[in-house]
Amino acid sequence: MATVINDYKREFVVKRLPQTFFGGMKLKLGYDAPIYVYINQVLIFILPFVIGGIFTLLVEFDAITYDIASYIYGSIIFLFVVLEQLFSSFNARNSNNVRRLNNVFTEEDEIEFDSCFGSETIDFVLPVKKFKINIIIHSLLSGPLCGIGLWYLLPSTLESLYHNAGATVVLFMFGWFTICVAQYSLTVTSPPEIAIFRSTDPYELQPLMRPLYVYIFLAFHVVQWYDDSYLLVNQILHVVFIFLPLLWSLAVLPPLDALLLWLMEQCLSILGGSPVAGDLRLILLFLASSLIFIIIFFTTSVTGTTIHAAYTGYILSLDHASLANKIISTIKKPKSTNQITSSKTPLGFGWNWGVKEVIFHIVMLSITVVNIILAYLNVNSWSFDNADSVASVDPNLIKALGYVIIGLTVIVKIFGSFQSVYTVFGMWRNNLYPHSIFQMEKYSKTKSRLKILAIMRRIILDFIAPVIMVQYLGLSFMAGSASHSFILALGIVRALRWVWQGTFNSMVEISIVHMINQAFAPTSGSWYDLGLGPQLLLVGLIWNRSNSTIDKIYCYLTVLISTHTYEKQRPKHSSLIIALSAIFFPFILLLIYITAFLSAPLLPLFTLPIILIGFPRPIRSWPGEVGGSANTCQDTVYYSQLSAKLTRALKSCCTSGSLGNLTAGSHFLARFQDRIIWLQVLECGFGFCYLSIKGMELQETSCHTEEAAKIDDIFERSFEKEGGFPFCFFNEDFFHVLTPVDAIPVDTYSSAKTVLTGLIDSPDTLRSIGKNFWKSLTWVLLQHIAHRGQMPVSRTTSPSHVKGIDRGSVNSRTVLVDVNGKMSQNNDEKDSGRATGEVSRPVTASSHKSRKSLASSWGSLNSWNDDDSLDNVAFEKSGNKIPLSNISSVKKEPVTTIPGVVDSALDDDLDDFLKDFATGLPPVDTGDLNIKKTDTFSGAPMGSIKLAGSIQFSSPHSSKLSLPLKWRDIPLESHQISNLLCDFPKDWYRHVIEHLDLSSGVPSASVVDEIMSDEALTSIYVQLISAIFSVVNVLGLSGVDFVSRGPMHVFKVFSGDIPWSLSLDWLSQDEELFNLVIKAYRFAVKMSFDEVVYGEASDNDEVREYLEEYDTECYMGLEDDAGWAEAVLQEKPKLFSMGCDTSSHPPIFTSHILTRQPVMISIGRLNGEIVRALWASLAMELFYCTNDDEERYSIQAHPSILRNLTVQAADPPLGYPIFYSKPINIPTL
Repeated sequence: MATVINDYKREFVVKRLPQTFFGGMKLKLGYDAPIYVYINQVLIFILPFVIGGIFTLLVEFDAITYDIASYIYGSIIFLFVVLEQLFSSFNARNSNNVRRLNNVFTEEDEIEFDSCFGSETIDFVLPVKKFKINIIIHSLLSGPLCGIGLWYLLPSTLESLYHNAGATVVLFMFGWFTICVAQYSLTVTSPPEIAIFRSTDPYELQPLMRPLYVYIFLAFHVVQWYDDSYLLVNQILHVVFIFLPLLWSLAVLPPLDALLLWLMEQCLSILGGSPVAGDLRLILLFLASSLIFIIIFFTTSVTGTTIHAAYTGYILSLDHASLANKIISTIKKPKSTNQITSSKTPLGFGWNWGVKEVIFHIVMLSITVVNIILAYLNVNSWSFDNADSVASVDPNLIKALGYVIIGLTVIVKIFGSFQSVYTVFGMWRNNLYPHSIFQMEKYSKTKSRLKILAIMRRIILDFIAPVIMVQYLGLSFMAGSASHSFILALGIVRALRWVWQGTFNSMVEISIVHMINQAFAPTSGSWYDLGLGPQLLLVGLIWNRSNSTIDKIYCYLTVLISTHTYEKQRPKHSSLIIALSAIFFPFILLLIYITAFLSAPLLPLFTLPIILIGFPRPIRSWPGEVGGSANTCQDTVYYSQLSAKLTRALKSCCTSGSLGNLTAGSHFLARFQDRIIWLQVLECGFGFCYLSIKGMELQETSCHTEEAAKIDDIFERSFEKEGGFPFCFFNEDFFHVLTPVDAIPVDTYSSAKTVLTGLIDSPDTLRSIGKNFWKSLTWVLLQHIAHRGQMPVSRTTSPSHVKGIDRGSVNSRTVLVDVNGKMSQNNDEKDSGRATGEVSRPVTASSHKSRKSLASSWGSLNSWNDDDSLDNVAFEKSGNKIPLSNISSVKKEPVTTIPGVVDSALDDDLDDFLKDFATGLPPVDTGDLNIKKTDTFSGAPMGSIKLAGSIQFSSPHSSKLSLPLKWRDIPLESHQISNLLCDFPKDWYRHVIEHLDLSSGVPSASVVDEIMSDEALTSIYVQLISAIFSVVNVLGLSGVDFVSRGPMHVFKVFSGDIPWSLSLDWLSQDEELFNLVIKAYRFAVKMSFDEVVYGEASDNDEVREYLEEYDTECYMGLEDDAGWAEAVLQEKPKLFSMGCDTSSHPPIFTSHILTRQPVMISIGRLNGEIVRALWASLAMELFYCTNDDEERYSIQAHPSILRNLTVQAADPPLGYPIFYSKPINIPTL
């Protein structure tokens, strides 16, 4: 078993507990401190009691009256707090100039004190307030607190309440201790609280927590002074008052922010609303609901109250957040932006506010108003003169409507149970549910039959039942004999809103009340006097708290029993814990009742079966914005793509009832393959449901894996059984926190990770990659040139990560030059040296010089330098243009200047510069610029590779496939690629041309023959592709065959890391060509793997189909590339990547394939109370104990309660989900 809390943290907690109990006094520092440090703290702590005791004696001996004593005493405390804080601030300002360095060998919290009133002592005893304004605020709060507290605890006051001397003495002593504890946080600073709701206190509100609770008790005493009806309340509160330090220490009382949010949420629920998805929305909806209730309350007529509550209840139950967002976005964003954003949102009724939705809600609101008016007309006793006249209605009509509601409740429950995999409280396997979720045909057929019941259920729940309930409530309220009162108005407002906000729960409550009234038929008594509205309110509260109590008991028993049965994490004294739990079970049951009544979570201490009362907090457990932060990583993108698809699929589950009765605070878990999705319901109303989606990490730890395996076992046993499920099949995991409910197909990525050992290291596979690289490179280049003007170049991999690569581009030559230095295109059969539509960039002297400096590092300078013959070219003054391919036939005469030509004197400077670095290469004969017409495929030496000049094609169609000029500057000698020329796949080259989609369409056979007969075009492709193959697979391998280099070479090139050679810069500096080469290599790798799995391609057509599929449907690259995430979000059908684990010897190579397809996602319902309990324990452990040990007990795997996953699903910073969505609205109509 892992350690609950390590020794260091245990010592830290032991030091903190006294601080919490005594209001912040640090009486246990963990090191030897001078005695005056403790004495100073004690004196400040007891000062209110000492001065208060003096004034108590004066009052009791009638020296002064209690009111004068309170004023004087409060003023003294006010002045004391002001003066001591000013003194502390003055000391801090003076001591900031000189600070003594502490001993580096001391503990991190150890302080070296100089004297009783030294600066270190004052800083420690009286720390400075964070905000100066708080000096005044805290002082102003201190005066009334102590002044009224003096009156509150006077012996004469206590004697008048209890008439018992013993009670007076006890309450007086412990009461003053409570005053001192509360005052110390205002005088000095707040203590470390166990009840922490937020990780930080930016506005310094925590010191106000304890004084606020004291003020609440004092307020009741003041009220009772003027109204004796509160005497009993005041007596009870005086007793509770002395236990406040204990309640603060046990974290029963919430901090201020949690208290306010919890109170608003509870009030909103009592008014018929639902917990909401955000703090701001909670505040606004609470204010709106309260204001409407106040207005309705002052409508003194029961009939008027009913009518107003009917239509306001419908309006308040709608999705106001989406409507407000729609209005704001429409105002702020232009039309074009709105159209773009709307395309990303799901289409269909209810997903967003539109004309259809507005018309629908107007119609429903009209039906509600007409319905309540009909109920009023049925009463038949209304009078203009007397609105409060007693109404009468046929009791049989109300009775009949009540029984109809009971029947509809049963039908809705049964039809909803049929949609889920388990019925009867999750115990019995539903035989109507599909017996296999992986046989899609049978699954769809069975689901379509169940869909009929789901539609009937939805019609009843959304339209029939609310109309009937409004009529029933309207008749009952307006025909009732109860007089108008606050509780009656509250019951009416709540009932008529709850009809729409929580329809099924309202049906259950009305059914229970109707059965009680019909069974006992009370005509008098307290139950009858309440009226139907308060009766429904009371039953609703009891029903809600009863369900919560059952879940909490289940939570406690599950934690208790599983702690003992799970041997791996069994505590040392588990048997003793169980025995003590059995002995104190009545007390434990009382704690559970208290937490259920307060709607607060249980707090299992360190997730052990030792429970405390968690402080009340909002139902969603966490403060702040939903989806505000997450521990994002490269796997987050998978959940981003999944969330939108899952949201659409969840709509059918929400409307059919397979998820059960959705209420705020429900939790669900979805699972498929290696992904775990946490769903939390945030808010529910008429026609909508808000939930958040969290994605768990994919890099599974041992704890994560163990719990995930348990989840898989549960879902497999529930959804799949060979031979089908018998009629009587019971849930084997009934007592598990997870109960399977449904499985839905979602269009998302299916992940397949494969170890390539035995495949990628096979010589046959490596040779196949080299062979396919020829084909894929030829296909990629031809396709790119043919469609260059139609499609952008996809950024596959940036070559910037290759060491030593200059990102500067290679300059192109000017094709046709006239005397004015202007560029021109040759519109005859002579090619310009560019693909159609390409414009060369003018060559400047600086760029030319830069290019010459690069060229000096190559083995062959001729392909990078302008030919020397250019210096002597004579141009005709008539302006006729001379193609560079004909330069060799032109008479060489000296000229003065030529645009774009660098003076040869610069070569001397360059040589001097290279000599300084002792570098440079021997000169190489530049050779002839013209391309020799030799047999391209003979493999014979061709001399230096000179392709940069203008080439005269024999076919007019060849210019469409001409290579860009910058690709023709190949820095290789002919002998370096001569052995590769014979490997060029000429038949494949012809096949690709035959299927090219040129601007005029697919070329005919004659055009193909004409292009193939053009040796100039074929030659430049052969030499370019051979040069690229040489750079990738030959030159950088130090003479070793690429097959012999093994799989590491394949992985590096796939990753964009081509082995370095002198010729690599030519390829890497041209990002466009580099990306095309890497793209082609990845195609080759994927095709070789596919051929191993599916068989070798039989002909060129099959190879072409492979490449076309890769190009249009696949993305290939590394998972950490930006393009990978973009491809996932763009929902490419397939993605392929490779990986390498270099930590093992030999390295392990893997592949990862993502395929977008319908995937069955299993969904299970979690016990919400266990989730809230574990989150409450997590907050206490990390915020207060700071026990963040990664191997602590509370984070270890626990398959029965999914402890590790639940901790991970908590909101950051305590949890660490890698994806956390904003509140997502799912329509339920």
